[in-house]
Amino acid sequence: MQLVNLTGRAMAVASCGTVVKVQPSGTVASVEVTLERVGELDGPAGTSVPILRQHPAGEPEGLPPPVPGTVYVAAEAVAKAALAAGRLDVFAPGPVLDGAVTGLVEPW
Repeated sequence: MQLVNLTGRAMAVASCGTVVKVQPSGTVASVEVTLERVGELDGPAGTSVPILRQHPAGEPEGLPPPVPGTVYVAAEAVAKAALAAGRLDVFAPGPVLDGAVTGLVEPW
């Protein structure tokens, strides 16, 4: 399997005790998002901090066509928009431990 990094930043990916650096592909996938305010938290000095949920709004841009044996890694909003368009090959970076991504997040 090949990982194609569409985030624009190098990623260190950890698997089975090995860390591999995955460089950006040179293409950054993106999608417009809308923000929904879903709540707020009490912030410092009497302020309130809004809690927002983002929703993809439209088709992802910069997403290459599917290639057998290839998985694309992009921002979570891009992965969700790709899924809505029927793509099952686009994931978001998962949890980070010691500076390395330890998995991929499925958008469904």
